Amino acid sequence: MYLKISKIENAEVYVAKGKSYKWISHLDSIAFDGQLFDTRMGWSFYVIGVANNIFKGSFKLETWVEKGAAPNLLPIPSVT
Repeated sequence: MYLKISKIENAEVYVAKGKSYKWISHLDSIAFDGQLFDTRMGWSFYVIGVANNIFKGSFKLETWVEKGAAPNLLPIPSVT
């Protein structure tokens, strides 16, 4: 599954990942407009948006699953 954060307005969007509901500080980050996250590694992803102004903050969250085989992470060595 893929997760994309876009159209961030008056907000900071945090994406944290973990194996359970426990927060692990070194695994979270601030999402930028148009950033794409790949969720294939078995982590759970948690998305939090916080307004950074007195006005309403908003962002768009898109998720999708691609059909077919996943791309290889490492190149396949050639046999000579």
